[in-house]
Amino acid sequence: MKTITACTSLAAAALGIFLIGALSTAGASSTLPPIGTDFGTYVVSGSHPNSNQGGTPYADTNFYLKGAMMISAPVDNTVGSTDYGVRAMMALFSFNTAGVMPAFDAQYGAGNWSITSIGIEMSSNYAAAGTQPNNPDFNKIAAGQFQLSLLGGNPDITIQTWNTLQAYLPGTTTTPLGTFTWAATSDLNNSYQSYALSTTQTLTAAVLSGKLSLLGKAADDKVGYLFNTNTKGTPPALLISAAALSGAAAPVLSLSTLSDHALTNNPILNISGSVLDSAGIENLTINGTLVALNPDGSFSHPVQLSVGTNTITTVATNLSGTRTSDIRTITLDQTAPLLTFSQPADNSLIGASSVLVSGSVDDALAVISARVNNGPPSNAHVSGTSFSLTLGLTPGVNTIEITATDQAGNVTSAKRSVTSDTTAPTLAVTNPAQDCTTTQGSIVIIGSVTGAESGSVLSITVDGQLYAPALASDGSFTQTISLPANKNYAITVSATSPAGVTATVQRNIIKSAALPSGDVNGDGAVDVGDALRVLRIAVGLDAATAEDYAAGDVAPLVNGVPAPDGVIDIRDAVVTLRKAVKLVTW
Repeated sequence: MKTITACTSLAAAALGIFLIGALSTAGASSTLPPIGTDFGTYVVSGSHPNSNQGGTPYADTNFYLKGAMMISAPVDNTVGSTDYGVRAMMALFSFNTAGVMPAFDAQYGAGNWSITSIGIEMSSNYAAAGTQPNNPDFNKIAAGQFQLSLLGGNPDITIQTWNTLQAYLPGTTTTPLGTFTWAATSDLNNSYQSYALSTTQTLTAAVLSGKLSLLGKAADDKVGYLFNTNTKGTPPALLISAAALSGAAAPVLSLSTLSDHALTNNPILNISGSVLDSAGIENLTINGTLVALNPDGSFSHPVQLSVGTNTITTVATNLSGTRTSDIRTITLDQTAPLLTFSQPADNSLIGASSVLVSGSVDDALAVISARVNNGPPSNAHVSGTSFSLTLGLTPGVNTIEITATDQAGNVTSAKRSVTSDTTAPTLAVTNPAQDCTTTQGSIVIIGSVTGAESGSVLSITVDGQLYAPALASDGSFTQTISLPANKNYAITVSATSPAGVTATVQRNIIKSAALPSGDVNGDGAVDVGDALRVLRIAVGLDAATAEDYAAGDVAPLVNGVPAPDGVIDIRDAVVTLRKAVKLVTW
């Protein structure tokens, strides 16, 4: 019996189907590359708005052209107090198989063959259980079981949503092709996993019709299986085998090794398996090298890989001279991704409790993750070769570790140390102690900075003019401010810590040409009512206004006239009362 495996291009999305290379022969059998999906999408239940496709509810959104699709059991989707319903996911994907029949006819003659097995292989770049993919529209990865079925009618996958699919399914036929287990372990990351489909007459007829569609859905209440689409370059692919209806039987060759088109960073590829034939085995070769067989037909053989693409050809020949061959390509990639930081700078000091980490990586398919102080890793948002994510910080020194992992498993890590200090300096302005009135042409601002005085920067602004007095070793400062015009001066004093946290104090100084009169109520006379108003301010019963300071700050008297000191206290009440009863005048 002669065997041939038919496949199509992994880049078949744009052209429907084409064959990579010509039909190759190796004795009695030949192999074509795998059949990649021409269209693939997933649909999601629930009313939660999607994250990056206009915010429509999940159940009304088509996720065609995403880099991945998912099969997931229902997951609760309550956010805060809002119940968006459960979030379940089904996958839809189709294959253009128009080239299968011509390929087998050309090898065996029209009608002189039959399909013996049909399988599917799928690749995921998020394989470990508990991982949350970059896109929040996916559920977490989880081990479990899923079912694949042949979907009748070949609906237009590019427009399907959860709601349209639920309306479509009752009117069409779905043929179960098998229930499979997804292990969700990290060693499955970025490698194809193969699943043997139930090769029924219905499935065979669909293949030979030139077009078939598959539906993937959860088979338990646990599974969360994300796998790549054409956009990622590693879509699901059909594996179709056929056998001639006449001729000598070929050896049965089974291999256990990396799948076709796999990437690895290990230069030694182990190929093990078995070869069986009732007529007896003449020999087994791998890339032309004879491989020893155990009495039961099993074998194990190492192959030294070269950097780049390696073709691995395994040929089993029986005593009748009939051969079975397996040809696959394995890429050795030992170059770690190049990781470049944009921010933050190493040994940064920031006045915030979180920091934006961003940069770029030279491999657009690399997975970027980051963690703080050896905590749990978080996946970065990746757009092209750029990545970003915001990380929470603890007070003090934080060690940020960024890791980039490519599809071959090569890892690059980088570190940044960031100190978080959100404490503002303690700023006190002691002169003037509060808003005040003066007739002087200048005023001296006196104060101090404590708590973060080492490295703090002081600034004083008045009418757009900036002063930058130096801080003494004890944190004290003085600055003379000119008051050339009779008006209100808003003086802002700011102290900024080395981490950029600022404390601010403001004083309002009224420059007046006239001496304070004591007439705080503005009725044109100084009487007991004015003295009472000043007394209430002095004892804290009333709040002083700028006008109160301009008229009521009359003490102390120097040479018989007021010398305002910027404070309204009992002395001002006494002087005002003395003026009201004519004991003093000015």
